[in-house]
Amino acid sequence: MRTIQSVLSILILFPVLVFLSVWFVAKAARVRKKKRTRLAADSTTIVLFFAVALLFDWLGVPNAFTNLLLFLLFIAIIFILVLWKNKSDVGPSIVFRILWRIYFLVLSILYFLGWLIGLYRSISLYVSG
Repeated sequence: MRTIQSVLSILILFPVLVFLSVWFVAKAARVRKKKRTRLAADSTTIVLFFAVALLFDWLGVPNAFTNLLLFLLFIAIIFILVLWKNKSDVGPSIVFRILWRIYFLVLSILYFLGWLIGLYRSISLYVSG
């Protein structure tokens, strides 16, 4: 049980490992490059969600999980309103797929920013004594 917990902790801390492992497994299975990149991004999104929530919780953001969930819901509402205003008739599966990819990009950016903020805080604490 301890080993499973350790592996899951590492994967949540480093979503890049999830992305790379899925990408290389798909490459070994001879999946086309475009499809394996999409597959790796799709599988990493859920890990990124938990990683970003935990990272911002560690940085001291109150209710990080709830705030992140509301932020992603806000993105979905804005995206659906834009599609509705353009009157483009798109099926729910296409909307979900596009939203999932947008979430991957947004969560990747938030993850990178969280790491930069944490690094800055750690360095400033070290320098200040």
